[in-house]
Amino acid sequence: MPANMLNSQSANATYLPSSWQANLYLKFEKTHRGARLTKNEHQGPLSVQKPFYPEGPDLPHVYLLHPPGGLVSGDSLTIDVDVDTGSSALLTAPGAFRVYKAREDRTLQKQVVTINLSENSRAEWLPQESIYYPDSFSEVNTIVNIPKSSNNNCHFIGWEIACYGLSEKTAPFLSGGVKQSLEIWQDKLPVLIDKFSFDGSDKCFKQTMTGLQGKNVNGIMVSGPFNEELVNGLSDQHWLNDIRNITHSNDVLFSSTLRGQWLITRYLGNNAEQARQLMTEVWKVVRPILMNRKAVLPRIWSC
Repeated sequence: MPANMLNSQSANATYLPSSWQANLYLKFEKTHRGARLTKNEHQGPLSVQKPFYPEGPDLPHVYLLHPPGGLVSGDSLTIDVDVDTGSSALLTAPGAFRVYKAREDRTLQKQVVTINLSENSRAEWLPQESIYYPDSFSEVNTIVNIPKSSNNNCHFIGWEIACYGLSEKTAPFLSGGVKQSLEIWQDKLPVLIDKFSFDGSDKCFKQTMTGLQGKNVNGIMVSGPFNEELVNGLSDQHWLNDIRNITHSNDVLFSSTLRGQWLITRYLGNNAEQARQLMTEVWKVVRPILMNRKAVLPRIWSC
């Protein structure tokens, strides 16, 4: 190729910003050896090496690995999980999920997690916190699909903890945008649709009593479904009061509410570690009741 043609093509070339599209599909099935990860398919920098069994063969603990450590503009993570009939799975991550500063074009940074449960199956989605850096523009959605069951033998416990900025002193979230949603669907009907969206430059929302109240860590945990017999029996044992009494701190807002068959726990404060510790305490109370298992912390949390 002539040198002048090569130079002309280089001059007219359009710069395309880099981005990573990563997909992960996991399927858990009940076998004669217990619950097993039978399908583990991935594309891009998102994977699972192997499941661990600290609680025995019927409940694999799975750690989601994302080597880049976070999202930049144009990046997209898609995680699909199927928990087949009679199977169980606990999913977590070795570290915080980060959404870094976006490019000037403000191309979205996306993550979509879809968890599909079957009859007599159980899933726990317990990621560590998500950190949204100043000037990031993100869309993060978690969707849980549960089949209709007259026996309520299909259960889910999950949480999302979000940190807006690194801290109010070092790197506050003064600009950027965050859109989050957590959806629970049962028999294709919405049970819980929790959406959160805000602009970092909206000082009013960040300070108002109906907004973030000056805090930068927001968390939600959902547990259920509890059947009516179980709810009535537990009410006699004042189990909700036990959960509500986990914290008496005046500098944090932390509460649990039973809405129908679902327990909804919320945190609003300034400390992601505190949020996870408090939700872990709720998990320790709820898990034996809902899933007939005592709480066993994933080993990766202590690393």
